[in-house]
Amino acid sequence: MRLISWVGTRLPANATAVGKALLSGLTNEEVRALYAGGLPRLTEQTITDVETLLAQLEAVRRGELAMEREESTDQLACWAAPLRRKGTVFAALSISVPLFRCREEKIELVRRSLLTAQAEIEKLAETRNFGLSEN
Repeated sequence: MRLISWVGTRLPANATAVGKALLSGLTNEEVRALYAGGLPRLTEQTITDVETLLAQLEAVRRGELAMEREESTDQLACWAAPLRRKGTVFAALSISVPLFRCREEKIELVRRSLLTAQAEIEKLAETRNFGLSEN
């Protein structure tokens, strides 16, 4: 098994959990405009239907984690949380797990870890500037 992601690698946002977390900060109209030419496919599991993607983004906007399973890399699942400051998504963080390790207890650990980190980082972002715009 080989993970194709490393620092500086660019992958289509629709095919990654971290990309979906970031896209959740856009309106549906902005997402549709971004993908007016269609959604790129990386694997057989990649979401290529914009309405399916928008439904996933709506769930993230409601507080669920973004998720992908073999959409960017075979045998790999990933979960991600958007990071918001004053209601605006400014970044995201993710955890990838090989499918053979995706047991319920591992998935729950990933979920709790991301939600805890999200809350802590967002709290820091509200109290410190970190080079972010004041708007």
